[in-house]
Amino acid sequence: MSSETNQRGFTKLPIEIGDLSLRRPTVQDFDDFVEFYCDEAVARFQLFEPWTEENVAFHLQSQLGVRIGDPGVALCLAVVYRPDWKVIGEVSITIQDLETPEADIGFTMNPRYWGRHLGSIAVHALLGFGFGRMAMHRIYAFVDTRNDRSWRLMERIGMRREGHFVRWRKIKNEWIDDYGYAMLANEWRPEVALEIQSRTPAS
Repeated sequence: MSSETNQRGFTKLPIEIGDLSLRRPTVQDFDDFVEFYCDEAVARFQLFEPWTEENVAFHLQSQLGVRIGDPGVALCLAVVYRPDWKVIGEVSITIQDLETPEADIGFTMNPRYWGRHLGSIAVHALLGFGFGRMAMHRIYAFVDTRNDRSWRLMERIGMRREGHFVRWRKIKNEWIDDYGYAMLANEWRPEVALEIQSRTPAS
């Protein structure tokens, strides 16, 4: 667990926890981002089709201008696997309205690192940053009900399923169901990450 955390959450970047480090992305991360964002398996349940290299370059460049606390724009953090010094995913948090201390999150991980609970640890740390540094009251996410890998991740880190929204979004010409998950600031527990790490399969 990083030393830059308190009972409510993380307060500084980078966040170092277990084998992971969460930091702001840079243009030097291009090759690693291409590896997962251009993957069809990654895009299956996402709003987007597999990215092009041009999409990746634009994304990394645009993140340079995003400040912590900017409303209406995603603040993204690269997930670095320190044994390989490789970016294996990205997590994001978006404040929708400065008047309401709420934010929504998203996450994308390289399939080569699936099944090791690294995504769970990264998203739990993101929640801690949202509650700690960004002083959010509530953080939520929506997930395609078919994407059991993602909704099980949210349950693993303690997020609460708040609803089942039937055929409420049309994505890639298909009406889908979503589950809604959320967590309040007083529900985030720092020890959850240690519990997850203890169950993480060896690499």
